[in-house]
Amino acid sequence: MALGTEQLLATNVPAVISTNQVWDVNGSPYYFQQNSTIDSGVTVTIMPGTVIAGGNYLLTVNGELQAKGNKDSIIWCDYLQIEFTEIAKPYNGSSGAFLSYCQFRYPVAGGSILKIRHGMKVRVENTTFDKADYGINLLSSVANPSTLEVENCNFLDSSGSSFPIYSVGTGADIDIRGCIFNHYLKGGGMMLYGKKVTFLKNEVYGLDGVAFTAEASEISCNTFWNLRNSVVLTFYALDSTSSHIFTHNSLDTFIYGPLLRLNKNPNYRVNQSRFNNNNFGTVGIGTMKIMVNGANANPADFEYLDFQENFWETTDSSIIEYGILDRGDSTNLYGRLDFSDYLSGRDTSCNDSNSSSCSASFYIAIDTTNLYALYVVNTSTGTTSNTNYLWDFGDGNTSTSVNPGHTYANYGKYLLCLTLSNTAENCSSTYCDSIGLDSNGNLLKNGFTIQVINESDLTHIGNNKNLEEVRIYPNPSKGQLVVELAEASDAPVSVRIIDLSGKTVFTSQSQVTDGRQFLDLSTLKEGVYLLNIQQNGASYTTKIVISR
Repeated sequence: MALGTEQLLATNVPAVISTNQVWDVNGSPYYFQQNSTIDSGVTVTIMPGTVIAGGNYLLTVNGELQAKGNKDSIIWCDYLQIEFTEIAKPYNGSSGAFLSYCQFRYPVAGGSILKIRHGMKVRVENTTFDKADYGINLLSSVANPSTLEVENCNFLDSSGSSFPIYSVGTGADIDIRGCIFNHYLKGGGMMLYGKKVTFLKNEVYGLDGVAFTAEASEISCNTFWNLRNSVVLTFYALDSTSSHIFTHNSLDTFIYGPLLRLNKNPNYRVNQSRFNNNNFGTVGIGTMKIMVNGANANPADFEYLDFQENFWETTDSSIIEYGILDRGDSTNLYGRLDFSDYLSGRDTSCNDSNSSSCSASFYIAIDTTNLYALYVVNTSTGTTSNTNYLWDFGDGNTSTSVNPGHTYANYGKYLLCLTLSNTAENCSSTYCDSIGLDSNGNLLKNGFTIQVINESDLTHIGNNKNLEEVRIYPNPSKGQLVVELAEASDAPVSVRIIDLSGKTVFTSQSQVTDGRQFLDLSTLKEGVYLLNIQQNGASYTTKIVISR
Protein backbone atom coordinates (compact mmCIF):
# COMPACT_ATOMS: atom_id res chain seq x y z
CA MET A 1 0.00 0.00 0.00
CA ALA A 2 1.49 3.34 -1.02
CA LEU A 3 0.78 6.18 1.41
CA GLY A 4 -1.29 8.99 0.03
CA THR A 5 -3.10 6.99 -2.67
CA GLU A 6 -6.48 7.18 -0.92
CA GLN A 7 -8.49 10.40 -0.78
CA LEU A 8 -8.59 10.74 3.01
CA LEU A 9 -8.40 13.69 5.33
CA ALA A 10 -4.88 14.38 6.58
CA THR A 11 -3.88 15.01 10.19
CA ASN A 12 -0.61 16.63 11.27
CA VAL A 13 0.81 15.07 14.43
CA PRO A 14 1.92 17.75 16.94
CA ALA A 15 5.33 17.81 18.61
CA VAL A 16 3.74 17.13 22.00
CA ILE A 17 0.63 14.98 22.34
CA SER A 18 -0.83 16.16 25.64
CA THR A 19 -4.44 14.88 25.42
CA ASN A 20 -5.90 11.42 24.84
CA GLN A 21 -6.38 10.72 21.14
CA VAL A 22 -7.88 8.08 18.87
CA TRP A 23 -6.34 7.84 15.40
CA ASP A 24 -8.53 6.22 12.77
CA VAL A 25 -8.97 5.84 9.03
CA ASN A 26 -11.07 9.01 8.80
CA GLY A 27 -8.16 11.16 9.98
CA SER A 28 -5.56 9.35 7.88
CA PRO A 29 -2.89 9.78 6.86
CA TYR A 30 -1.26 11.04 10.06
CA TYR A 31 1.78 13.10 9.08
CA PHE A 32 4.85 13.56 11.27
CA GLN A 33 6.68 16.80 10.50
CA GLN A 34 9.01 16.63 13.50
CA ASN A 35 9.85 14.31 16.38
CA SER A 36 6.81 13.87 18.60
CA THR A 37 6.21 12.77 22.19
CA ILE A 38 3.20 11.18 23.90
CA ASP A 39 3.14 12.81 27.34
CA SER A 40 3.08 10.75 30.53
CA GLY A 41 -0.50 9.88 31.46
CA VAL A 42 -1.74 10.37 27.89
CA THR A 43 -3.16 7.54 25.75
CA VAL A 44 -3.02 7.32 21.97
CA THR A 45 -5.12 4.51 20.46
CA ILE A 46 -4.63 3.66 16.78
CA MET A 47 -7.65 2.01 15.18
CA PRO A 48 -7.86 -0.46 12.26
CA GLY A 49 -7.09 0.92 8.80
CA THR A 50 -5.14 3.94 10.04
CA VAL A 51 -2.32 5.18 7.78
CA ILE A 52 0.77 6.84 9.30
CA ALA A 53 3.47 8.71 7.36
CA GLY A 54 6.41 8.99 9.74
CA GLY A 55 8.67 11.25 7.67
CA ASN A 56 11.80 9.61 9.19
CA TYR A 57 10.91 11.04 12.61
CA LEU A 58 10.76 9.57 16.12
CA LEU A 59 7.67 9.01 18.27
CA THR A 60 8.70 8.90 21.93
CA VAL A 61 6.16 7.22 24.19
CA ASN A 62 6.14 8.45 27.79
CA GLY A 63 2.45 7.59 28.16
CA GLU A 64 0.41 4.80 26.58
CA LEU A 65 0.37 3.64 22.95
CA GLN A 66 -1.97 0.94 21.67
CA ALA A 67 -2.17 0.04 17.97
CA LYS A 68 -5.23 -2.17 17.49
CA GLY A 69 -5.43 -3.26 13.87
CA ASN A 70 -7.25 -6.43 12.90
CA LYS A 71 -6.81 -9.10 10.25
CA ASP A 72 -9.27 -7.39 7.88
CA SER A 73 -7.95 -3.85 8.36
CA ILE A 74 -4.29 -3.47 9.31
CA ILE A 75 -2.47 -0.32 10.40
CA TRP A 76 0.08 1.02 7.88
CA CYS A 77 3.12 2.85 9.21
CA ASP A 78 6.11 3.95 7.11
CA TYR A 79 9.29 5.87 7.97
CA LEU A 80 8.65 6.09 11.72
CA GLN A 81 10.64 5.01 14.78
CA ILE A 82 8.77 4.33 18.03
CA GLU A 83 10.56 4.41 21.37
CA PHE A 84 8.94 3.22 24.61
CA THR A 85 10.75 4.93 27.49
CA GLU A 86 11.19 3.79 31.08
CA ILE A 87 8.13 5.79 32.17
CA ALA A 88 5.75 4.59 29.43
CA LYS A 89 2.77 2.48 30.50
CA PRO A 90 3.75 -1.21 30.22
CA TYR A 91 1.47 -3.89 28.78
CA ASN A 92 -0.63 -5.49 31.54
CA GLY A 93 -2.94 -7.80 29.59
CA SER A 94 -5.68 -5.26 28.87
CA SER A 95 -3.88 -1.92 28.45
CA GLY A 96 -0.42 -0.50 28.02
CA ALA A 97 2.13 -0.99 25.22
CA PHE A 98 0.36 -3.22 22.69
CA LEU A 99 0.68 -3.44 18.89
CA SER A 100 -1.46 -5.72 16.73
CA TYR A 101 -1.90 -6.14 12.95
CA CYS A 102 0.51 -3.40 11.92
CA GLN A 103 2.78 -3.07 8.87
CA PHE A 104 6.01 -1.19 9.66
CA ARG A 105 8.47 -0.26 6.91
CA TYR A 106 11.49 1.91 6.18
CA PRO A 107 12.67 3.54 9.42
CA VAL A 108 15.64 5.90 9.17
CA ALA A 109 18.95 4.19 8.31
CA GLY A 110 20.55 2.69 11.40
CA GLY A 111 17.37 3.09 13.41
CA SER A 112 14.88 0.76 15.05
CA ILE A 113 11.21 0.40 14.27
CA LEU A 114 10.60 -0.30 17.97
CA LYS A 115 13.06 0.61 20.71
CA ILE A 116 12.13 -0.59 24.18
CA ARG A 117 13.87 0.95 27.18
CA HIS A 118 14.71 -0.65 30.52
CA GLY A 119 11.83 -1.85 32.67
CA MET A 120 9.14 -1.86 29.96
CA LYS A 121 6.78 -4.65 28.94
CA VAL A 122 5.60 -4.63 25.33
CA ARG A 123 3.43 -7.11 23.41
CA VAL A 124 3.45 -7.28 19.60
CA GLU A 125 1.33 -9.68 17.55
CA ASN A 126 0.36 -10.28 13.92
CA THR A 127 2.66 -7.48 12.75
CA THR A 128 5.12 -7.19 9.85
CA PHE A 129 8.54 -5.51 10.14
CA ASP A 130 10.15 -4.81 6.77
CA LYS A 131 13.44 -3.29 5.65
CA ALA A 132 14.72 -2.04 9.00
CA ASP A 133 18.25 -2.07 10.43
CA TYR A 134 16.66 -3.06 13.75
CA GLY A 135 13.11 -4.40 13.86
CA ILE A 136 12.90 -4.48 17.65
CA ASN A 137 15.71 -3.23 19.89
CA LEU A 138 15.28 -4.29 23.53
CA LEU A 139 17.29 -2.85 26.44
CA SER A 140 17.24 -4.48 29.86
CA SER A 141 19.18 -4.99 33.08
CA VAL A 142 18.97 -7.11 36.22
CA ALA A 143 17.99 -4.05 38.25
CA ASN A 144 15.38 -2.90 35.73
CA PRO A 145 14.28 -5.92 33.65
CA SER A 146 12.18 -5.65 30.49
CA THR A 147 9.63 -8.05 29.02
CA LEU A 148 9.01 -8.62 25.32
CA GLU A 149 6.22 -10.78 23.90
CA VAL A 150 6.12 -11.30 20.13
CA GLU A 151 3.63 -13.65 18.47
CA ASN A 152 2.75 -14.44 14.84
CA CYS A 153 4.88 -11.66 13.37
CA ASN A 154 6.89 -11.45 10.12
CA PHE A 155 10.38 -9.97 9.94
CA LEU A 156 11.46 -9.38 6.34
CA ASP A 157 14.62 -7.87 4.88
CA SER A 158 16.43 -7.92 1.56
CA SER A 159 18.94 -5.14 2.29
CA GLY A 160 21.61 -7.23 3.94
CA SER A 161 22.58 -6.03 7.40
CA SER A 162 19.52 -5.88 9.60
CA PHE A 163 18.74 -7.42 12.97
CA PRO A 164 15.09 -8.45 13.25
CA ILE A 165 15.32 -8.55 17.06
CA TYR A 166 18.32 -7.31 19.02
CA SER A 167 18.33 -7.63 22.80
CA VAL A 168 21.06 -6.13 24.97
CA GLY A 169 21.58 -6.62 28.70
CA THR A 170 20.64 -9.23 31.26
CA GLY A 171 17.34 -9.46 33.08
CA ALA A 172 14.95 -9.53 30.13
CA ASP A 173 12.10 -12.03 29.77
CA ILE A 174 11.74 -12.69 26.03
CA ASP A 175 8.93 -14.78 24.56
CA ILE A 176 8.75 -15.21 20.77
CA ARG A 177 6.26 -17.57 19.14
CA GLY A 178 4.97 -18.38 15.69
CA CYS A 179 7.08 -15.80 13.83
CA ILE A 180 8.79 -15.86 10.44
CA PHE A 181 12.27 -14.38 9.98
CA ASN A 182 13.26 -14.21 6.31
CA HIS A 183 16.41 -12.39 5.25
CA TYR A 184 16.94 -13.93 1.83
CA LEU A 185 20.57 -14.92 2.57
CA LYS A 186 21.53 -11.26 2.72
CA GLY A 187 23.08 -11.44 6.18
CA GLY A 188 22.05 -9.79 9.39
CA GLY A 189 21.55 -11.86 12.51
CA MET A 190 19.45 -12.08 15.63
CA MET A 191 20.65 -11.67 19.21
CA LEU A 192 18.40 -12.63 22.12
CA TYR A 193 20.04 -11.87 25.47
CA GLY A 194 17.98 -12.24 28.63
CA LYS A 195 17.30 -13.98 31.90
CA LYS A 196 14.69 -16.25 30.30
CA VAL A 197 14.31 -16.75 26.54
CA THR A 198 11.36 -18.66 25.06
CA PHE A 199 11.50 -19.31 21.30
CA LEU A 200 8.72 -21.58 20.02
CA LYS A 201 7.40 -22.58 16.57
CA ASN A 202 9.32 -19.97 14.61
CA GLU A 203 10.73 -20.19 11.07
CA VAL A 204 14.17 -18.66 10.54
CA TYR A 205 15.55 -18.34 7.00
CA GLY A 206 18.68 -16.78 5.58
CA LEU A 207 20.01 -14.94 8.62
CA ASP A 208 23.70 -14.60 9.32
CA GLY A 209 23.17 -16.47 12.58
CA VAL A 210 21.09 -16.60 15.74
CA ALA A 211 22.55 -16.12 19.22
CA PHE A 212 20.69 -17.07 22.41
CA THR A 213 22.33 -15.96 25.67
CA ALA A 214 20.26 -16.83 28.70
CA GLU A 215 20.14 -18.06 32.25
CA ALA A 216 17.30 -20.35 31.20
CA SER A 217 15.74 -21.03 27.81
CA GLU A 218 13.14 -23.07 25.97
CA ILE A 219 13.86 -23.33 22.25
CA SER A 220 11.48 -25.81 20.65
CA CYS A 221 9.70 -26.63 17.40
CA ASN A 222 11.64 -24.14 15.28
CA THR A 223 13.04 -24.36 11.76
CA PHE A 224 16.50 -22.87 11.14
CA TRP A 225 17.28 -23.11 7.43
CA ASN A 226 19.91 -21.68 5.12
CA LEU A 227 21.71 -19.70 7.81
CA ARG A 228 25.15 -18.36 7.01
CA ASN A 229 26.52 -19.24 10.45
CA SER A 230 25.62 -21.15 13.59
CA VAL A 231 22.82 -21.14 16.06
CA VAL A 232 24.68 -20.23 19.26
CA LEU A 233 23.45 -21.00 22.76
CA THR A 234 25.43 -19.45 25.62
CA PHE A 235 24.76 -20.60 29.19
CA TYR A 236 25.15 -18.19 32.06
CA ALA A 237 23.14 -19.78 34.89
CA LEU A 238 24.76 -19.10 38.28
CA ASP A 239 22.56 -21.46 40.32
CA SER A 240 21.26 -24.99 39.97
CA THR A 241 17.60 -24.13 39.35
CA SER A 242 17.79 -23.02 35.71
CA SER A 243 17.98 -25.23 32.66
CA HIS A 244 17.89 -25.09 28.86
CA ILE A 245 15.51 -27.06 26.67
CA PHE A 246 16.43 -27.37 23.00
CA THR A 247 14.01 -29.87 21.42
CA HIS A 248 12.12 -30.66 18.20
CA ASN A 249 14.08 -28.15 16.13
CA SER A 250 15.29 -28.60 12.55
CA LEU A 251 18.69 -27.14 11.57
CA ASP A 252 19.55 -27.67 7.93
CA THR A 253 21.45 -26.37 4.88
CA PHE A 254 23.75 -23.99 6.76
CA ILE A 255 26.52 -22.40 4.70
CA TYR A 256 29.14 -22.68 7.46
CA GLY A 257 29.25 -25.05 10.41
CA PRO A 258 28.67 -25.94 13.08
CA LEU A 259 24.90 -26.06 13.10
CA LEU A 260 24.81 -25.58 16.88
CA ARG A 261 27.50 -24.03 19.08
CA LEU A 262 27.26 -24.41 22.87
CA ASN A 263 29.23 -21.76 24.80
CA LYS A 264 29.88 -21.75 28.54
CA ASN A 265 32.12 -19.83 30.90
CA PRO A 266 33.65 -21.97 33.68
CA ASN A 267 31.68 -19.98 36.28
CA TYR A 268 28.29 -20.87 34.75
CA ARG A 269 26.21 -24.04 34.85
CA VAL A 270 24.57 -26.28 32.26
CA ASN A 271 22.36 -27.96 34.91
CA GLN A 272 19.66 -30.40 33.74
CA SER A 273 19.55 -29.17 30.16
CA ARG A 274 18.45 -31.39 27.30
CA PHE A 275 18.79 -31.38 23.52
CA ASN A 276 16.47 -34.08 22.20
CA ASN A 277 14.38 -34.90 19.13
CA ASN A 278 16.11 -32.41 16.86
CA ASN A 279 16.97 -32.83 13.17
CA PHE A 280 20.60 -31.96 12.46
CA GLY A 281 20.94 -31.62 8.69
CA THR A 282 23.66 -30.57 6.28
CA VAL A 283 26.46 -28.01 6.37
CA GLY A 284 27.76 -26.54 3.11
CA ILE A 285 31.36 -25.90 4.16
CA GLY A 286 32.87 -28.27 6.70
CA THR A 287 31.41 -31.28 8.44
CA MET A 288 30.94 -29.95 11.96
CA LYS A 289 27.38 -30.15 13.34
CA ILE A 290 27.80 -29.59 17.09
CA MET A 291 30.60 -27.67 18.80
CA VAL A 292 31.14 -27.46 22.55
CA ASN A 293 33.01 -24.25 23.26
CA GLY A 294 34.29 -23.33 26.73
CA ALA A 295 37.15 -24.18 29.01
CA ASN A 296 36.82 -26.83 31.69
CA ALA A 297 37.72 -25.48 35.14
CA ASN A 298 38.53 -29.02 36.27
CA PRO A 299 39.91 -31.18 33.44
CA ALA A 300 39.42 -34.28 35.61
CA ASP A 301 35.68 -33.66 35.60
CA PHE A 302 33.15 -32.77 32.91
CA GLU A 303 29.43 -32.51 32.19
CA TYR A 304 27.40 -34.87 30.05
CA LEU A 305 25.11 -33.12 27.58
CA ASP A 306 21.89 -35.02 26.83
CA PHE A 307 21.70 -35.29 23.01
CA GLN A 308 19.77 -38.54 22.90
CA GLU A 309 17.08 -39.28 20.30
CA ASN A 310 18.17 -36.83 17.63
CA PHE A 311 18.23 -37.36 13.86
CA TRP A 312 21.70 -36.98 12.30
CA GLU A 313 20.97 -38.10 8.70
CA THR A 314 22.89 -41.28 9.46
CA THR A 315 22.80 -44.14 11.95
CA ASP A 316 26.56 -44.69 11.73
CA SER A 317 27.84 -43.62 15.17
CA SER A 318 31.36 -43.03 13.84
CA ILE A 319 30.04 -40.51 11.30
CA ILE A 320 27.94 -38.81 14.00
CA GLU A 321 30.97 -38.63 16.28
CA TYR A 322 33.04 -37.13 13.46
CA GLY A 323 30.61 -34.20 13.25
CA ILE A 324 30.87 -33.38 16.97
CA LEU A 325 33.57 -31.40 18.73
CA ASP A 326 33.42 -32.01 22.51
CA ARG A 327 35.49 -33.33 25.42
CA GLY A 328 36.10 -36.49 23.44
CA ASP A 329 38.32 -34.36 21.21
CA SER A 330 39.88 -32.20 23.96
CA THR A 331 39.92 -32.60 27.75
CA ASN A 332 40.03 -28.82 28.03
CA LEU A 333 36.37 -28.64 26.96
CA TYR A 334 33.66 -28.68 29.62
CA GLY A 335 31.16 -31.12 28.09
CA ARG A 336 30.74 -34.48 26.39
CA LEU A 337 27.68 -35.29 24.22
CA ASP A 338 25.62 -38.39 24.88
CA PHE A 339 24.09 -38.97 21.43
CA SER A 340 22.95 -42.55 22.04
CA ASP A 341 19.52 -43.80 20.95
CA TYR A 342 19.69 -41.66 17.83
CA LEU A 343 16.71 -41.62 15.48
CA SER A 344 16.59 -43.45 12.16
CA GLY A 345 14.15 -40.93 10.65
CA ARG A 346 13.37 -37.25 10.97
CA ASP A 347 11.51 -36.09 14.06
CA THR A 348 8.12 -34.63 13.11
CA SER A 349 6.57 -34.24 16.55
CA CYS A 350 6.39 -31.12 18.66
CA ASN A 351 5.58 -32.37 22.13
CA ASP A 352 7.39 -29.62 23.99
CA SER A 353 5.46 -26.83 22.30
CA ASN A 354 3.53 -24.39 24.45
CA SER A 355 1.14 -23.40 21.66
CA SER A 356 -2.13 -22.07 22.98
CA SER A 357 -4.83 -24.67 23.65
CA CYS A 358 -7.57 -22.06 23.29
CA SER A 359 -8.59 -19.53 20.66
CA ALA A 360 -10.58 -16.39 21.44
CA SER A 361 -13.19 -15.29 18.88
CA PHE A 362 -16.58 -13.66 18.66
CA TYR A 363 -18.82 -11.88 16.16
CA ILE A 364 -21.30 -9.03 16.44
CA ALA A 365 -25.03 -9.58 15.85
CA ILE A 366 -27.80 -6.98 15.71
CA ASP A 367 -30.82 -7.34 17.99
CA THR A 368 -33.43 -6.60 15.33
CA THR A 369 -36.07 -5.76 17.94
CA ASN A 370 -33.95 -3.14 19.72
CA LEU A 371 -32.08 -0.65 17.57
CA TYR A 372 -29.60 0.30 20.26
CA ALA A 373 -28.63 -3.17 21.42
CA LEU A 374 -26.00 -5.54 20.10
CA TYR A 375 -25.23 -9.15 20.79
CA VAL A 376 -21.63 -10.31 21.04
CA VAL A 377 -21.69 -13.97 20.08
CA ASN A 378 -18.83 -15.80 21.77
CA THR A 379 -17.40 -18.47 19.43
CA SER A 380 -14.17 -19.13 21.36
CA THR A 381 -12.80 -22.66 21.32
CA GLY A 382 -10.65 -24.72 23.67
CA THR A 383 -12.09 -23.18 26.85
CA THR A 384 -12.78 -25.02 30.09
CA SER A 385 -14.34 -24.17 33.44
CA ASN A 386 -10.87 -22.98 34.52
CA THR A 387 -10.42 -20.50 31.66
CA ASN A 388 -10.04 -16.87 32.71
CA TYR A 389 -11.96 -14.26 30.71
CA LEU A 390 -11.09 -10.59 30.33
CA TRP A 391 -13.41 -8.41 28.25
CA ASP A 392 -12.04 -4.95 27.41
CA PHE A 393 -14.96 -2.82 26.18
CA GLY A 394 -12.72 -0.14 24.70
CA ASP A 395 -14.14 2.70 26.82
CA GLY A 396 -12.00 2.15 29.90
CA ASN A 397 -14.25 -0.55 31.39
CA THR A 398 -13.50 -4.27 31.67
CA SER A 399 -15.17 -7.42 32.94
CA THR A 400 -13.93 -10.86 33.97
CA SER A 401 -17.35 -12.49 33.53
CA VAL A 402 -17.88 -15.14 30.88
CA ASN A 403 -21.02 -13.48 29.47
CA PRO A 404 -21.09 -9.88 30.69
CA GLY A 405 -23.42 -7.08 29.69
CA HIS A 406 -22.27 -3.50 29.25
CA THR A 407 -23.86 -0.16 28.38
CA TYR A 408 -21.84 2.51 26.57
CA ALA A 409 -22.57 6.04 27.78
CA ASN A 410 -21.61 7.82 24.57
CA TYR A 411 -21.94 7.26 20.85
CA GLY A 412 -18.90 6.15 18.87
CA LYS A 413 -16.94 3.24 17.54
CA TYR A 414 -15.14 1.09 20.11
CA LEU A 415 -12.67 -1.77 19.95
CA LEU A 416 -13.91 -4.76 21.94
CA CYS A 417 -11.25 -7.28 22.98
CA LEU A 418 -11.53 -10.71 24.59
CA THR A 419 -8.49 -12.28 26.25
CA LEU A 420 -8.54 -15.93 27.36
CA SER A 421 -5.91 -17.26 29.72
CA ASN A 422 -5.08 -20.33 31.80
CA THR A 423 -1.41 -21.00 32.38
CA ALA A 424 -1.96 -24.54 33.60
CA GLU A 425 -3.68 -25.49 30.33
CA ASN A 426 -1.38 -23.48 28.01
CA CYS A 427 -4.28 -21.19 27.12
CA SER A 428 -3.45 -17.65 25.98
CA SER A 429 -5.38 -15.92 23.20
CA THR A 430 -6.70 -12.44 22.39
CA TYR A 431 -9.24 -11.39 19.74
CA CYS A 432 -10.48 -7.85 19.01
CA ASP A 433 -13.16 -6.38 16.75
CA SER A 434 -14.85 -2.99 16.41
CA ILE A 435 -18.44 -2.39 17.55
CA GLY A 436 -20.86 0.53 17.48
CA LEU A 437 -22.60 0.32 14.09
CA ASP A 438 -26.34 0.23 13.54
CA SER A 439 -28.11 -1.81 10.87
CA ASN A 440 -27.46 0.90 8.29
CA GLY A 441 -23.74 1.08 8.99
CA ASN A 442 -24.01 4.36 10.92
CA LEU A 443 -22.59 5.02 14.35
CA LEU A 444 -25.07 4.32 17.12
CA LYS A 445 -26.38 7.36 18.99
CA ASN A 446 -26.15 8.25 22.67
CA GLY A 447 -25.82 5.08 24.65
CA PHE A 448 -26.16 1.52 23.49
CA THR A 449 -25.96 -1.86 25.16
CA ILE A 450 -24.12 -5.07 24.39
CA GLN A 451 -24.77 -8.52 25.77
CA VAL A 452 -22.32 -11.39 25.44
CA ILE A 453 -23.93 -14.77 24.72
CA ASN A 454 -22.69 -18.18 23.63
CA GLU A 455 -23.27 -19.13 20.00
CA SER A 456 -25.31 -22.14 21.14
CA ASP A 457 -27.76 -19.71 22.78
CA LEU A 458 -28.35 -17.78 19.55
CA THR A 459 -31.51 -19.57 18.46
CA HIS A 460 -34.21 -17.11 19.46
CA ILE A 461 -33.70 -13.39 20.09
CA GLY A 462 -36.68 -11.10 20.41
CA ASN A 463 -38.74 -8.87 22.69
CA ASN A 464 -41.46 -9.82 25.09
CA LYS A 465 -43.95 -10.27 22.27
CA ASN A 466 -42.76 -13.25 20.27
CA LEU A 467 -44.18 -15.32 17.49
CA GLU A 468 -44.78 -18.78 18.87
CA GLU A 469 -43.73 -22.13 17.38
CA VAL A 470 -41.94 -20.95 14.26
CA ARG A 471 -40.17 -23.64 12.24
CA ILE A 472 -37.31 -22.83 9.86
CA TYR A 473 -36.07 -25.67 7.68
CA PRO A 474 -33.77 -26.92 6.35
CA ASN A 475 -31.13 -25.15 8.41
CA PRO A 476 -28.33 -25.15 7.27
CA SER A 477 -29.63 -24.88 3.71
CA LYS A 478 -28.28 -24.29 0.22
CA GLY A 479 -30.46 -21.21 -0.06
CA GLN A 480 -33.97 -22.71 -0.34
CA LEU A 481 -35.72 -22.17 2.99
CA VAL A 482 -39.21 -22.79 4.37
CA VAL A 483 -40.74 -20.62 7.12
CA GLU A 484 -43.64 -22.34 8.85
CA LEU A 485 -45.87 -20.51 11.34
CA ALA A 486 -47.93 -22.41 13.88
CA GLU A 487 -51.09 -20.40 13.24
CA ALA A 488 -52.39 -19.28 9.84
CA SER A 489 -53.34 -15.62 9.59
CA ASP A 490 -54.34 -13.13 6.90
CA ALA A 491 -51.95 -10.55 8.39
CA PRO A 492 -48.90 -9.89 6.19
CA VAL A 493 -45.62 -11.49 7.16
CA SER A 494 -42.42 -9.40 6.89
CA VAL A 495 -39.15 -11.25 6.47
CA ARG A 496 -35.73 -9.64 6.79
CA ILE A 497 -32.30 -11.30 6.44
CA ILE A 498 -29.40 -9.49 8.14
CA ASP A 499 -25.72 -10.34 7.82
CA LEU A 500 -23.51 -10.28 10.89
CA SER A 501 -22.30 -6.76 10.21
CA GLY A 502 -25.91 -5.59 10.61
CA LYS A 503 -26.63 -4.99 6.92
CA THR A 504 -30.03 -6.04 5.58
CA VAL A 505 -29.43 -8.28 2.57
CA PHE A 506 -32.95 -9.59 1.85
CA THR A 507 -36.52 -8.44 2.51
CA SER A 508 -39.97 -9.71 1.60
CA GLN A 509 -43.56 -9.09 2.63
CA SER A 510 -46.51 -11.31 1.75
CA GLN A 511 -49.68 -12.91 3.06
CA VAL A 512 -49.26 -16.51 4.15
CA THR A 513 -52.72 -17.96 4.41
CA ASP A 514 -51.63 -21.53 4.98
CA GLY A 515 -48.89 -20.60 7.51
CA ARG A 516 -46.04 -21.57 5.21
CA GLN A 517 -43.71 -19.35 3.19
CA PHE A 518 -40.96 -20.35 0.77
CA LEU A 519 -37.80 -18.19 0.65
CA ASP A 520 -35.33 -18.22 -2.24
CA LEU A 521 -32.00 -17.08 -0.79
CA SER A 522 -29.86 -18.49 -3.59
CA THR A 523 -28.29 -15.07 -4.24
CA LEU A 524 -26.78 -14.90 -0.76
CA LYS A 525 -23.20 -15.91 -0.16
CA GLU A 526 -22.35 -18.79 2.13
CA GLY A 527 -22.27 -17.74 5.77
CA VAL A 528 -24.22 -17.07 8.95
CA TYR A 529 -27.21 -14.69 8.90
CA LEU A 530 -30.02 -13.57 11.18
CA LEU A 531 -33.58 -14.20 9.98
CA ASN A 532 -36.21 -11.83 11.42
CA ILE A 533 -39.94 -12.47 10.98
CA GLN A 534 -42.64 -10.00 12.01
CA GLN A 535 -46.43 -10.41 11.98
CA ASN A 536 -49.14 -8.57 13.91
CA GLY A 537 -46.51 -6.69 15.91
CA ALA A 538 -44.86 -9.90 17.12
CA SER A 539 -41.31 -10.85 16.17
CA TYR A 540 -39.06 -13.87 15.87
CA THR A 541 -35.31 -13.87 15.16
CA THR A 542 -33.06 -16.85 14.64
CA LYS A 543 -29.71 -17.75 13.14
CA ILE A 544 -29.59 -19.41 9.72
CA VAL A 545 -26.65 -20.87 7.84
CA ILE A 546 -26.21 -20.89 4.06
CA SER A 547 -23.85 -23.69 3.05
CA ARG A 548 -23.44 -25.14 -0.44
